[in-house]
Amino acid sequence: MVLHPDSTTLPVAESTVKFAVSDLPRSEAGLVRSVSPQTGVVASSLGINARFASGVGSRSPAVALPARIRRFMVQSGGRDLMPDERVAVCLRRRIPGAAFVSVLYSPAQRAAHFGGLQVCGSVWMCAVCAARISEVRRLELDQAIKAWGGQLVLATFTLQHKASDALVSLLDDLQGAVRKMRSGRAWMAFQERYGMVGSIRALENTDGVNGFHPHQHVLFFVASGIDLEAFTRELRDRWGSSVAKVGRYASPRWGLDVQAADAKIADYVAKFGREPKWTTAHELAKAVSKRGRRDGLTMMELLDAYVVLGDVAAGQRWQEYAITFKGRKQLVWSKGLRALLGLVVEEKSDQEIVEEIVEDAVILAQLDMAAWRVVLANDARGELLEVASSGDAEKVWLFLGSLGIRFQGVEDG
Repeated sequence: MVLHPDSTTLPVAESTVKFAVSDLPRSEAGLVRSVSPQTGVVASSLGINARFASGVGSRSPAVALPARIRRFMVQSGGRDLMPDERVAVCLRRRIPGAAFVSVLYSPAQRAAHFGGLQVCGSVWMCAVCAARISEVRRLELDQAIKAWGGQLVLATFTLQHKASDALVSLLDDLQGAVRKMRSGRAWMAFQERYGMVGSIRALENTDGVNGFHPHQHVLFFVASGIDLEAFTRELRDRWGSSVAKVGRYASPRWGLDVQAADAKIADYVAKFGREPKWTTAHELAKAVSKRGRRDGLTMMELLDAYVVLGDVAAGQRWQEYAITFKGRKQLVWSKGLRALLGLVVEEKSDQEIVEEIVEDAVILAQLDMAAWRVVLANDARGELLEVASSGDAEKVWLFLGSLGIRFQGVEDG
């Protein structure tokens, strides 16, 4: 049957399996391979992680995972590594007072999502929330660039580091140096000299052969026709001096990268906040275990290695990153720039973005908590949304049925 939005009878998924994830020890919850509808027997393994990474069934490590499934997979890794943070319950635990977990579809966005569940809003720890947050931020960046009639300069600031440096010390010093560079009368004069009306700062981190590599991207909005060589020379001098003030060193050659080509900036904005493509387990094992990639691994790739390969060292590195970056803003607009470029002045918080209601969403299915526990037990959240992205309620019901979940019509009171 087909569910109509104005129907007075909504199908509610009810589990035929007498099983609850909460009955498992915390270390085992979320690591369930499957539950037999006939016996209720739990077969333990690495759930969806093992299904894909080990090549069980029709998939193999060389086959690219759908992005949505991958995000839920690595989100589970974040939950395992940070059990006391909100990522541990994100899109798992029901919102207080919600009777059901809803599977929703937006015709305008051609995308599916869940309703009635808590979200963490962490752009650093949660792959699922980060995807939504980063996409909204990316669209705003693109809008800002199109609205500006002058020149744009993209600069990346780094400082020298070694493998033994603690990330928290590196990041504090990097951000401290940026603050010093952007303060005082000399900076005000620098802004006036190049017609600078504002900037947007984006924070990023990688992990490579020389350890963690935090860096700050800054998009400067300056007047047309500036002398880029002079701009770069002055900026490099100011950066080197500011880094020295916090007791660090920035190489004149590698400490600052400046790009002014429109194509380069457009490419950066297009990729902003987006995770790299899925890499095979073999490639990850080489990259993470030997830590030989000079350009560094993204934090998503570290978490991939922990989840797919069980790489404990990669998991520990990711934990250090998650703890250090918690509470820091990924993207910062200078005061007054949003208004100048015609954007909504009041910027939404990360939490507001992930909690935003999709106006045109229709209900494909509603799950009671017993049924939702079966979805969790099978690590099937990503797969369920992948099926729901078709907008076809019957496909959703068939998929849930394959997990041992049946539907019963319930009068809508």
